[in-house]
Amino acid sequence: MYEEISNFWDNIFENKKEIQLKKTLPYKEIEKSLEWLSKDSKNVIEFGCGNGILILRCFYLGINSGLGIDISKKAIEASIKSAKLNNAKNFIFNNGGIETLYNSKDNSFDSAILSNILDNISPKDAKLLLKELNRILKKDAKIFIKLNDFISDKNILNNKETFEKELEKNFYKETSGLYLYNISDYLFDELISPYFEIEDRFDIEFKEYNQKNRIWLLKNKKLFVD
Repeated sequence: MYEEISNFWDNIFENKKEIQLKKTLPYKEIEKSLEWLSKDSKNVIEFGCGNGILILRCFYLGINSGLGIDISKKAIEASIKSAKLNNAKNFIFNNGGIETLYNSKDNSFDSAILSNILDNISPKDAKLLLKELNRILKKDAKIFIKLNDFISDKNILNNKETFEKELEKNFYKETSGLYLYNISDYLFDELISPYFEIEDRFDIEFKEYNQKNRIWLLKNKKLFVD
């Protein structure tokens, strides 16, 4: 199902160079979120890590070890190069999908990052991903989640040229091969309610792209019990 997405991101990360992450990230909302996430956390997992910018920034914010997972092989190659440049020896990067999480033990991570991931996979997989995170995260573990802005019905009708057809059950496949799971705040609350509690919620503006994203800071409710 995700082969086109994998190919898309392989092309994006094909020639990405390693990144030095000692300096504060340019977006204060993301830096603030990672500072919160890293405080009192020894390890972190990021599903959909891309070229490792967020998870490796956590290394400089005090996290000792991490696991980054991405569907793109080229993204993982870029992450490994950046980990070496930043001397983040205890940060591991694996290529794969949700099935990669099955190798992680119950209640084994202090924190997690999902940056524009829940809204770029199928609704079924989004629910599975949240369930798996609940399983592998410790009680009161911290989670940083970033989503695209919600597209209202009115905006969909006003921008029909953007879509091949209207969103069906909040889910849409873009011409690029990427997916858009159009998650409202209400739907998000519904998705996370079995597993996580909201600590904070705010927006981040990307003025250069004339768009905004939504950020949630969460805590894991309880130890996973099958």
